[in-house]
Amino acid sequence: MSDIVLPSDDLIRFLPKSQYKAMMETPDAFEYGVKRLNAIVAKLPNLYDTDGQARHPLSLHYFVGGCDWYIAEYSKEEDIFFGYAILNNDLHNSEWGYISRAEILSLEIPERFLMINLDLYCHAETIEDALFKKDPKHFWKYGFSVIEKDKS
Repeated sequence: MSDIVLPSDDLIRFLPKSQYKAMMETPDAFEYGVKRLNAIVAKLPNLYDTDGQARHPLSLHYFVGGCDWYIAEYSKEEDIFFGYAILNNDLHNSEWGYISRAEILSLEIPERFLMINLDLYCHAETIEDALFKKDPKHFWKYGFSVIEKDKS
């Protein structure tokens, strides 16, 4: 039997409290996702590292209700993310921008059953790929690389 993979200290700082608690109650059930995210947060791009790139790596994906935050970069000093936000399924007003890690994690309100989650199993390589997969009609301009990958 192999040792169970636990969240690294770096990953714990990005996990919502309720999600971390559930993961520690049954760590073997989350082993694949934890192993994947441990590797991702170990090499999370710093703020401005992907500036000017046509495609941004999908490092982290938070979600709750109709809201999604696709994170590309993180500044440890400023405790701030850069990524793409879709709030209340409003694709037309979704946008690139900055949000603090503390602000995202503060969206968890257990007494109102509002539980933000960090996606353990998101498999898109870039934020643009994830957006195209979410709604190809709206994010059609990001579809070229996804279509080309599917052909091969």
